[in-house]
Amino acid sequence: MNPYMNINRIEFGMTYNCTGRCRHCSVGDRINGADKSHVEYQRVKGMLKEVIDMYSVHSVMCFGGEPLLYPDDVCGIMQEAAECGILLREIITNGYFSKDESRIAEVVSSLEKAGITQILLSVDAFHQKIIPLEPVFTFAKEAARSSIQIKLQPAWLV
Repeated sequence: MNPYMNINRIEFGMTYNCTGRCRHCSVGDRINGADKSHVEYQRVKGMLKEVIDMYSVHSVMCFGGEPLLYPDDVCGIMQEAAECGILLREIITNGYFSKDESRIAEVVSSLEKAGITQILLSVDAFHQKIIPLEPVFTFAKEAARSSIQIKLQPAWLV
């Protein structure tokens, strides 16, 4: 343990790729730009296990861009977090990564199996300009049927 520093939360900015382009996005002008890369689980595999040996980590989060464009990598990170005993395992998503209902159900099932504890579903007026609502409703309904807690995360801008 490092007596001078405590890391209790680890966040993965999974990608700059997104299905939306919200004014409040933390990625800003980099969204959907030249950088098409994302965090690949194979590149960070084992990192959480190393960090929890030094720090008391209580929370892991994946966000983006849209992290569910890469659900296998999100699930790998979250499964490792669960295996490490990290209690809070969250993703922030706008809920739009596919229009295919069976794919949406498959991804929610994978998230549940990986041990994600919370989905923070970003909802705001900006989404309605770009993101079709029906796939988001489908995702929200699937998530609500799972054991994962789902919370709506509105953005309040003036």
